[in-house]
Amino acid sequence: MTDHGIAAAAGDREGLDVKVRSQFRLALGRFVRHRVAMASLVILAAIIIVAFSAEYVTPYSFDGMNLRAARLAPTLEGGHLFGTDKLGRDYFTRVLYGARTSIFVALVVALLSTLIGTLIGATAGYFGGWVDDLFMRFTDLVLILPGLALLMILIAFIGEGSPLQIAIILSSLMWTLIARVVRAQVLSMRTREFVEAATLSGASPWRVIWRHMLPNMMGPIIVNATLTVSSAILIESALSFIGFGVKPPTPALGQLISDGRGAMQTQWWLVTFPGLVIIAICLTINFIGDGLRDALDARQAQRN
Repeated sequence: MTDHGIAAAAGDREGLDVKVRSQFRLALGRFVRHRVAMASLVILAAIIIVAFSAEYVTPYSFDGMNLRAARLAPTLEGGHLFGTDKLGRDYFTRVLYGARTSIFVALVVALLSTLIGTLIGATAGYFGGWVDDLFMRFTDLVLILPGLALLMILIAFIGEGSPLQIAIILSSLMWTLIARVVRAQVLSMRTREFVEAATLSGASPWRVIWRHMLPNMMGPIIVNATLTVSSAILIESALSFIGFGVKPPTPALGQLISDGRGAMQTQWWLVTFPGLVIIAICLTINFIGDGLRDALDARQAQRN
């Protein structure tokens, strides 16, 4: 074969080469093409950045009072974009700090509940037998407990009601769904060839779980952790609304709604703006969760 023929053959082979992309890049590409999820991610990121940069966004402090500017409706004068409350505190500032508190609680809850649920679910699913029965019966027990009433009792018993304490208490009850999801995933993987090969090679059970099984079930875990954030914000807001959540003077969105409910007809902004922020956060998180679910769906990956 001539040099020209060899070069042509090499060019043909290069044209037939398939560029291999990792599963992460494939999932990222599908998520980026999900327009609603991407828009929600941008909105949520903006809310988080503004909330956690409140000191630089607004000149007021969340507890700074000015009785001469009390009960102002939303106005550009003085920079009171969300108005003021009965003590003259800037409500835009208080909403930002309230969003910061609620988001912090929700993120800590998502992290802790995911860790607890993954540990319990993976242990129950892999070992089976009496271990599975013990862990799942405990999970069922937590599921049937009257959650809101138990949360109120625990918070009342602790008394202080700091954001971190509220997050830990919520995490102690919100890990059950993730535990059941992880257990189901582990049960389906336990008889797979790669798991049997790792076991036969002498790998310990925990190494099999964390090095071989866990990376293959990150999709459901991430999606459920994302939705846990939304649930935690709603529950924390409900607890703060009835006075069992984060304690003053630290603002929380539910607490702001509770403080303003007595003046809803004359000072509508006291309830409207915290409520809109809660809705915006929960909706964007749910849309992001939908996008992640579609992007990480293995069946969809095979079709693509």
